Amino acid sequence: MKRGSMFPMPVQALMDHPEFHQMSAAACGMTVRLVFHYWRTECAELPSKGELYCVCRPHRRTWASHYPQMMRIFNEIRPGLDRYFAERSARKSIIQSVQANQAAKRRGKSLAEKAPPRADPFDRLPTREAERYQRVLTPEERGPRRRVAQTRLG
Repeated sequence: MKRGSMFPMPVQALMDHPEFHQMSAAACGMTVRLVFHYWRTECAELPSKGELYCVCRPHRRTWASHYPQMMRIFNEIRPGLDRYFAERSARKSIIQSVQANQAAKRRGKSLAEKAPPRADPFDRLPTREAERYQRVLTPEERGPRRRVAQTRLG
């Protein structure tokens, strides 16, 4: 995840765990680093023990003595972390789909406002001004008339 785009991490389960308060400061720090790493990697599987050593940054003796207790505490709070992360991810995807739908509506409305008005097909036809005559035209000025032949139907 990009920096600053993480969900808030639920720490209540860790703070309420009775063994966590009985640990030394170094062991508490290692456990908190482990939980932070797990949350930062979006609840992915934990790396190997050697890589966890690099994540927690302890002294060798501290690591050897507190590793089992640290992992026991982590494994007890892990289901709560997974559940909360899944809920937040589902909620985020729903919110993103709603926002995308609203953004599409806004874009469509903006395009409709910017689009030129629809052309009326009758507006395209050239208009012809009616000629106004001062006087009545004579038959010679009007030209010859055509006779339309009438046919009988039937």
